[in-house]
Amino acid sequence: MDTYRLREYAIAHVAKKLSGLSKTGMMKAMYLLQQVYKVPLNYEFSIYTYGPYDVEVLTYTDIAERDGLVRIVQYDLAEGSVGYKIYAKSSKLDDNFPKECTDAIDEIVKNFQDYTARKWELTATIVYVYNAHIMNGTSMDKSTLCNRVYELKPHFDKSDIRTEYDKLERIGFLECPS
Repeated sequence: MDTYRLREYAIAHVAKKLSGLSKTGMMKAMYLLQQVYKVPLNYEFSIYTYGPYDVEVLTYTDIAERDGLVRIVQYDLAEGSVGYKIYAKSSKLDDNFPKECTDAIDEIVKNFQDYTARKWELTATIVYVYNAHIMNGTSMDKSTLCNRVYELKPHFDKSDIRTEYDKLERIGFLECPS
């Protein structure tokens, strides 16, 4: 399956399993699929206000909607802002979607199905910081990694960062020394 189709179908399958997922949640799910599960989506994520971000995820979400794979619904938030929820149109999903991708999506659903956009942001940021240090050939202990995440995301409580770190380590997303 080519990258174009893989991206579209990954978005559609996540939307099917996590019906009503926000755009922020979709962004972080694609990040975890690529970075943790090594699904070859070929996005180029960088750290952004709400964690790892690549505008291409939003582009491919819109393409998936255009192609009839998902439906994006706008809804009102507080103070006049809007949010978006993504729903699958499962009748058009491809049966040839790679099994390793569906298995990875199932794992994401199992571990993060009840997450809010805020929790997705924290989770993906912890993984991003961890991966950045691995790519740079450096390591860091739990305390240092959590402090680095806090520097990037001071609106999160340090105890929440440590709790999420512990979960990610327990499910095998991180392999840092404690």
